[in-house]
Amino acid sequence: MNSTLDPVIQHKLRAFARRRRRLILLRGVLATLATLMVAMIGVAAFDYWIPLLADGVRWALSATAYAAVFFIIWRQCVRPLLHAPDVRQIARIVEHAEPKLREDLLSAVELSGTQGEVFDSAQFRALLQSDVSARVQGLEVETLLPVRLLKRYINVAAVIGGVVVLLMLLSGFRFGTLFLRALLPGANLENVSATRIVVIEPNPGDQTVAHGDAVRLVVELKGETTKTAKLETESLTEGRQVSAMLALGDNRFAATVQVARESVRYRVQAGDARTRRYTLTAIARPHEVAFEKIYQYPAYSSIPSKTVKEDTGGLSALEGTEVELKITTNQPVKSGELRLDRGKATSAIALVALPDGRLSARVPLSASGTYRVHLVAAQTGFENKFSPEYELRAEPDLLPVIELDEPKQDLVCPLDDVVTLKGHASDDIGVARIVQVIKVNERAWKEVVLKANASSKAGGAPIRSGDIPVPKADIRSGDIPVPKADIRSGDIPVPNSDQASGDLASPRMERVEREWDLSEEEVKATDMVTTKLVVTDFKGNKVESRPLQIMIVAAGSEIPRVAALETRKALLDAVKALATATKALAEEARLARLKFDQSEDADPVRKQMLTSYAAAYADYDAKLTQAWTALSGPLREAPANHESADLVMFGRLLSRIHSGEAQHARKLFEFL
Repeated sequence: MNSTLDPVIQHKLRAFARRRRRLILLRGVLATLATLMVAMIGVAAFDYWIPLLADGVRWALSATAYAAVFFIIWRQCVRPLLHAPDVRQIARIVEHAEPKLREDLLSAVELSGTQGEVFDSAQFRALLQSDVSARVQGLEVETLLPVRLLKRYINVAAVIGGVVVLLMLLSGFRFGTLFLRALLPGANLENVSATRIVVIEPNPGDQTVAHGDAVRLVVELKGETTKTAKLETESLTEGRQVSAMLALGDNRFAATVQVARESVRYRVQAGDARTRRYTLTAIARPHEVAFEKIYQYPAYSSIPSKTVKEDTGGLSALEGTEVELKITTNQPVKSGELRLDRGKATSAIALVALPDGRLSARVPLSASGTYRVHLVAAQTGFENKFSPEYELRAEPDLLPVIELDEPKQDLVCPLDDVVTLKGHASDDIGVARIVQVIKVNERAWKEVVLKANASSKAGGAPIRSGDIPVPKADIRSGDIPVPKADIRSGDIPVPNSDQASGDLASPRMERVEREWDLSEEEVKATDMVTTKLVVTDFKGNKVESRPLQIMIVAAGSEIPRVAALETRKALLDAVKALATATKALAEEARLARLKFDQSEDADPVRKQMLTSYAAAYADYDAKLTQAWTALSGPLREAPANHESADLVMFGRLLSRIHSGEAQHARKLFEFL
């Protein structure tokens, strides 16, 4: 306003303008509310009378209603405020409301903006403004613009609001649901229908579900029932899917909602009813993602501890090893344990929380088996019921193996002879001790140490060949009884490099050799000396080699005679084997002749009998050749007396058999 206008007039005109703006705002609010309620009642009527409206249609109806409301807001409020009148128009509006000020107020406002060059003077303008100022001094703006001017808007809005409240009360607030669905088309509300669907399971319908779980859904229909119900599910990857529910009777229906690794929204439709959308929020179960394994091996093995980091939990080490297991999980857990299964024995080891959030436990590898990691989530309480099964492999400390390499067989030796003993032993961890045990007749066993590891009792490193010199013949040992062992070196094969696994290296070989002077044993002729090698590993296991027996004889001619007994024994064994083969061949020949007499020429039985006869003849021929070979030794060693004559006669008998009956049997077989 012009600064020359009387301040009283300015104040009244500004107060009038403010009052007018407030009434316009109030009128806009009333018109908006009335229009909004009417429009939403119309949308609610569509939602009620047309069951199961598609979501898109509801959005379109609500959008149309909101468009009408926005038009009213523009028409009744926004546009009048944007085109606000200036001071002259305000003065004209005031004169219209107060007829006593007609022409005078507008003249005072207009003359305040001119300099009076033509028809007036400053004195005239001052007198006019003074007169108008005095007349508007007691003018009440609230009287000029009373609230009753908006009586029609107020009444209409009140009536419509009363109708809405009445409808809510009469419908048991079901109209409230319809009104909210129209007002908020995106709201997750069930529709109003004659059929009512009650979700029995899960309760509540919104649940937090672990990945991979299947949720059983059971609903019950009330009010107007129907014979069918449909389940609608929706997820990011699977999209929207509709499936029929299984009728259980008593107006109940069931279905299963499979929750994978993402949340699933679902709702149920039956008759004219459709529930709101429920959400099954998928959350991962607790599970282990990384393992740190610190192996502490038995002290006797001298294997240094080692640390392994893996994403699998299998444990494999020497039996007796203790493993400190540190597990990293995918989420915080409130409790956990390792559940061990070793055949008939089951046990549990509690997991302890570490400051860095990992879980720790110490697992003794006393026996092989399996274990699972059982976890309970801190936030959800979920258990990892799908935890994989991890292997517990306690690799046994294999028994050592020892072989007496030389001599190959029992000996006949004079009492002052020197016998060369050679042997080897091996073990997967290491050899602690190798001894030779000796017994003369029924005396006590005597022990001679061939190799020993000085640190074996303290669990030191395994010995290596050459670490300890081989004892000379003059090394003596007290008579120490050695307990008999049922285990022999032939019972367990020597492990090879392919059998080594886990932390056990390939078998460690130790060789021993001794020049054994029999005179040290204080033997005499006709004594029987028994000896064998005994190996002890770092765990204390003992294994014996095969025994070697030495018959002591006096020096002189008795030795060749005793040695000749071995060749005669070999001849006797060969003759016995030949006799057995001859009987078998005779039996096969008898059976073959019987079958030939009872069968035709083309009968396959003949061919079968010939095959059996051929095998028996081949065995007979081999045994005859062995008898010839065994006869050569005794013939060379026999003295020129009746013994040599007997051997020559026996040789002629073998020759006659070979050129006579054997030749005839071979020709007969070739003919057939």
